[in-house]
Amino acid sequence: MEFSMLVREWRQNQRLRLAVWLMVGILLLYVSLLVSDWRTAVQEDYRRTAERLSRLEALTKQSEWTTRADASRALCVQLEGGLWKAEGRGMALAALQNWIYGLLKGSALDDSRVSVEPAIDVPGVEHVWQVAVRVEGALHMQKLAVLLHQIETHPQMTEIDGLEITAGTQGRFALVLKAYFLAGAA
Repeated sequence: MEFSMLVREWRQNQRLRLAVWLMVGILLLYVSLLVSDWRTAVQEDYRRTAERLSRLEALTKQSEWTTRADASRALCVQLEGGLWKAEGRGMALAALQNWIYGLLKGSALDDSRVSVEPAIDVPGVEHVWQVAVRVEGALHMQKLAVLLHQIETHPQMTEIDGLEITAGTQGRFALVLKAYFLAGAA
C-alpha cells in the first residue's frame, strides 16, 4: 500500500520528479569528481614511481659502485682506527684518565685537577661512546702549549671542546676534552 502511494505521488507531482532527478544528477557529478581526483592521484603516483624507477635503472648501469664501496670501507676502517678502544664504559674512563694524567705529568702540569664525566652514547652512531674530561690548573703558558700540542697530535680521536684562561697574578686554565671510544673493542 505504501509503495502504490509513492508511485501515485511520483506520477502526479512534477516537482518531486524534478527534485529527485536533480539529486541524482548532483550525486553523479560528485561521484565523477571523486573518480577524477582519484585518477589524478593515481597518475601522479605512477609518474613518481616511473621517475624513481628510471633513476634507479640509471644508477644500476653505473660501474663505480664497487669502487665507491671499497673507498667507503677504507674510510670506515680509517675512522674506526682513530677511535679509542675500550671493553666497557668504566675501562673507557680509566683509559682516558690515565692518558690525561700521563700528559699532565709530561708537561709538568701534574698539580692540575682532573674530573671525568661518565661515558655517553654518541647520538646517531652505534657502538661509539663519548667521554668528556675537564682539567683545571694553574696557568703556565709554555706548559699549557706543550699539553695542547700533545693532545692535538695524539692519533686517537680527541677534541678540545673548550679552553678558558683566567689571566692575572694567579692565572688559571680550564680545559674540556672529549674522546670517542669504540664500544666493546680492546
